[in-house]
Amino acid sequence: MQKQIGSIVVTESGNVILLTAMDCQGDMQGNGVVPVYDFGIVLRGATAEPGTGARIPYPGSNNVRVVLHMSQALQLLEQSGVDLKTCPEKPLSQLAVVERLERLEKAPR
Repeated sequence: MQKQIGSIVVTESGNVILLTAMDCQGDMQGNGVVPVYDFGIVLRGATAEPGTGARIPYPGSNNVRVVLHMSQALQLLEQSGVDLKTCPEKPLSQLAVVERLERLEKAPR
C-alpha cells in the first residue's frame, strides 16, 4: 500500500500516526541542510502522547509501515455498527417551542 495523506502508519518507534502532510520542509539549519519530513497526528503513542503532532523526518519516513487508509478505517467502523452519518442536534431543552414542535413532528412513530 502506498503512503499518502490519510494513511495510518506505524513508525520505527512504535507510534501509530495518521499522516496529514507529506514532504514538508523545515527551516534551513546552520549547516545549510533543509530538513524534510512527513507530519501527522499520533493516534496511539509508544513515545508520544495521542493527539499530538509528530514529525517523521527523512529518511526515516520511508521506514514506516502503512496499515490502512483512513477511509478504510471509517468503513470498518460503519460496518461494525458505529453511526458516522447522523448529524448532531441541540437537546430539546435548548430549542424554542416552535423548533421543538417541528422536531417532534419529524420524529418516527
